[in-house]
Amino acid sequence: MADYYPLISRAVAGLEKNSGENRRALYERARKALVDQLRGVQPPLSETDITQAWRDLRRSMRDLAG
Repeated sequence: MADYYPLISRAVAGLEKNSGENRRALYERARKALVDQLRGVQPPLSETDITQAWRDLRRSMRDLAG
């Protein structure tokens, strides 16, 4: 399981305005960046591995939200 919490925490702390709308936009960009990066890995990762990484990121986002 990957620990994305420190990365997401720093990104949220760096927001100019820490609002729900800005956090949601940040989270969406993070999800897209992660999936795009994982889909570009060679040799290709399985969909199961990509889904697990996405779930790990989502878990970190939930943990940050409290």
